[in-house]
Amino acid sequence: MTRFKSVIEASLMVVLIMTFLVVIVSLSFTIWSIIGLPEGPFNTFMTLLGLVIAFFGLYGIIWVYMVFPPHAMLSHTIRTLPEEVSSLFHRKDCRGYEYGVEVVDKGPYKCVRHPLYSSVTLFFFGLSFIKAPLLIATVLLYIIYNLLGYMEERYLSQVTCGRYDEIMRGVPSLNPLSMLACILRDLMDRLRGRA
Repeated sequence: MTRFKSVIEASLMVVLIMTFLVVIVSLSFTIWSIIGLPEGPFNTFMTLLGLVIAFFGLYGIIWVYMVFPPHAMLSHTIRTLPEEVSSLFHRKDCRGYEYGVEVVDKGPYKCVRHPLYSSVTLFFFGLSFIKAPLLIATVLLYIIYNLLGYMEERYLSQVTCGRYDEIMRGVPSLNPLSMLACILRDLMDRLRGRA
């Protein structure tokens, strides 16, 4: 029964995420058409550059899910979302590790505290070279993901009694360029056989 509940939770989170992305993309195309700018693609070079950047973003997404499996991430997020939101308004007493909260600091998490958000932003940025309205989606995602990241970090700091802050000190929060550099290092290490 627990497995079934977890699948339902993860599925609900996927529906929420997909709805969110559809709204963001639709909004960006609407704003772009109101402005009256051309959508693209503009030329072959820009299209190829966009595809390469989008590939790196997709690679980052897959890499995050290799470290933190999507099923676990999605079902956990839907369960903790109410607590994460409430942590913005109420400072709770330190609860330590009573819920078994583990701070992930390996793989892409050693480069960026929010590698999934950074990778999705990088992916959309690459696609914006092909379809220019997605540049608005990229900016909106960057802003929204920064807000979500702040909320998640505040929650994690509370449930780990500040351990999250200690472990992640010096690691950028949401930075697509740092994520891109990390992806390139990982790809080079894999090509050299060190991963």
